[in-house]
Amino acid sequence: MAAITQAIKDQVKDPDSVRLRGVMAVQEEGVTKFCGEVNAKNSYGGYVGFKPFYAFMLISGAKPVYASVSGLGDDVSSQSAVIMCKKLGYEPRT
Repeated sequence: MAAITQAIKDQVKDPDSVRLRGVMAVQEEGVTKFCGEVNAKNSYGGYVGFKPFYAFMLISGAKPVYASVSGLGDDVSSQSAVIMCKKLGYEPRT
């Protein structure tokens, strides 16, 4: 989970402001997939509200070797995250 949190922090304006909720993980097809919601501050210092995200992590041995996150950008990215998460049985609150 730390690798996913870091991947999220790498994509937002204020990494220290990242708040996660409702995160679930699913092992599927040799990949760990994550769904949840993220909130972080924008350039003006205000929180933007919780948005859905989808992420996956590849693990070699016991160490993560790659993590990717979607849903942190525009509306299309958010909708993509919602679709992927619904396929895993996750329904975001937002």
